[in-house]
Amino acid sequence: MAAHPSFRAGLWLLCSLLSMTLGCEYVRPTMNAPLTRWDAGYGYRSTNLPPSKTSSSDSLFIVASFSGGGTRASALSYGVLRELAWTPIRWEGTDKRLVDELNIITALSGGSFTAAYYALYGDRIFHDFESRFLRKNWESELRSRIFRTPHNWLRLWSPYFGRAHIFSELLDEALFDGHTFGDLVSRHQRPIIFLHASDMATLSRFEFNQRQFDLICSDLSRLPLSVATASSSALPMILSPISMKNYAGQCGFEPAARFTEVRKTTWGRRRANELRSYLDADKRPFIHLLDGGLSDNVGMRSVLETTAFVGDLESYFQLLGVKNIKKLVYLMVSAETAPDVSQYVLSEIPGL
Repeated sequence: MAAHPSFRAGLWLLCSLLSMTLGCEYVRPTMNAPLTRWDAGYGYRSTNLPPSKTSSSDSLFIVASFSGGGTRASALSYGVLRELAWTPIRWEGTDKRLVDELNIITALSGGSFTAAYYALYGDRIFHDFESRFLRKNWESELRSRIFRTPHNWLRLWSPYFGRAHIFSELLDEALFDGHTFGDLVSRHQRPIIFLHASDMATLSRFEFNQRQFDLICSDLSRLPLSVATASSSALPMILSPISMKNYAGQCGFEPAARFTEVRKTTWGRRRANELRSYLDADKRPFIHLLDGGLSDNVGMRSVLETTAFVGDLESYFQLLGVKNIKKLVYLMVSAETAPDVSQYVLSEIPGL
């Protein structure tokens, strides 16, 4: 005797609910790895990327900031890199390109993709970044991955897994090829990149460098570049936050004296408080990250806040292991546009 259609429908619904329940229990993204033992000289930090004998030097020191602004910011920062590569200079008797003296890139959101790709692949960016990233419709790719893949429906039912994790997977497949921050260390080549996202609890900058990860006893070298860039571009309501686990107190990390010293400036005191908060894993067991533009949309605060935290600009460069600067160039690449006020000229309450 055949089962009644309503019985079959109910059975199917029950199986679906059971599957989703199992998804809530078991579908968890891979999180940041713990740091077994703290070593002040380990990992992705500027002191492990010394100047090259053939390209970058410390004497001409260029720092660039790549702002947020979606694909527009990615395209603008890519165009600036290309112009720097096309600009010949003669420095200290050596012919080179201006881009060869690009030592640091601070970046977030849309600018983070360009920065990470250039740090990973160097001049290859000028050959395939347009086709691999700029000319793709990432919103359409993400929607397709979410709505047309039943496997992802189950994963998204989990409270530990969100849209930003799917975006991270897309970036890994299409752009970063599984590479991690450890691969950037292995290249032994500048520029070093300081990507940042925003800490959801404090709306402060959370930087993807080993100095920041020392505070939470985590090994940045094992973190995929796709996770960092997805975190940095996790715009609220469009993408979910990405979470980092705090392992503070488990690796023997010894904070420097500057963490407890009274800072001279408001910026310095605020930054010290923000960083100290990560040292208590009981109070802050997880750090939830959103788009970097919520804390700094032009990427300038990395230098300004760190300088205020350590005391002065000279101390900042000592922290980075930089010596013998003769000329310092700061290049701000901002994709910010003028605000459109036309929709706010009427007396009616505007919608979101």
